[in-house]
Amino acid sequence: MRKAAGTYERYTVELAKASDHLLRKYGRSIADRQHDLKRVADIAIDFFVGLCVLSRAALRNEDQEMDRLAGFILDRGSYPWDVLS
Repeated sequence: MRKAAGTYERYTVELAKASDHLLRKYGRSIADRQHDLKRVADIAIDFFVGLCVLSRAALRNEDQEMDRLAGFILDRGSYPWDVLS
């Protein structure tokens, strides 16, 4: 997992550099650069999906904790936390 995480870290830095380059090059007119924005957005989405996969692969089995939490909320009849703020 460390190797994959390191790879993601390096590519994230490169994405940040590319995004910064586009913003510096086009400034406020970046909104008119739809193809460039789509490429950056596609990369960001791919990163997000990959990180989700890494996160799920690295987690321990949390089934018992989730069952306890669900039981607690069902017994209480509501969420004890403010979920709107």
